[in-house]
Amino acid sequence: MFSTKELIKIFTDPLNLIIYLGVSFVLGILIAYVYKKSNRSVSYSQSFVNTIVLLLPVITMIIMFISNNLATAIGVFGAFSVVRFRTAIKDSKDMFFVFWVLATGLIIGVGQISSAVFVTMIIAFMVYFLNKINFGKFSDYDYLFEYVLDTSKSDNTKVIQNLKKLLSKQNILNVQSTKDGKELEITMSLVLKKGVTLDQLTEEVKKNNAVKNFTVNPAKFDLEY
Repeated sequence: MFSTKELIKIFTDPLNLIIYLGVSFVLGILIAYVYKKSNRSVSYSQSFVNTIVLLLPVITMIIMFISNNLATAIGVFGAFSVVRFRTAIKDSKDMFFVFWVLATGLIIGVGQISSAVFVTMIIAFMVYFLNKINFGKFSDYDYLFEYVLDTSKSDNTKVIQNLKKLLSKQNILNVQSTKDGKELEITMSLVLKKGVTLDQLTEEVKKNNAVKNFTVNPAKFDLEY
């Protein structure tokens, strides 16, 4: 796979290898930190964060070894193409971070360390900026309120009336019928009045015995309803 000269070049300069892997590890931590701070999904995984950190040095090492050997490069990427990864990407934003790691590893692997650092900082700022302004947010609400309503005991109009004293805005997002129409699964978006706490909201909901199995999720999470 590798000629004797190529192997000698790689292993007679261990300092160069250590520097490349060290920079990859540091940038991997930076990218993982950006992912952690910008993540708004309930699918957050510590395992994925560690994978981001460790994947970058691996990609860098592979590129260093195959950068001067076209035949080996084709063979390696051919091998990768037949590998089937069983871990599903739950959040589309996670795929962006995977590509970010791969691109950074490629840049470092070909020796462009300064470019890799500069590009990583620029992309990190872009992610921070979009996260700061909450770009792409669909609805202006504080919480998603999901609950099951026993229609034999009360109707949804009464539930909303009881909660109105705590809310400045509410909107029904989804209603699904269960158990032959005897129960309704309802999803609402809520904006609490100034000074109203989440504890006050949950206590008020508990007073209504027609409401069952309710959950209140902060709007910072990306949830499907």
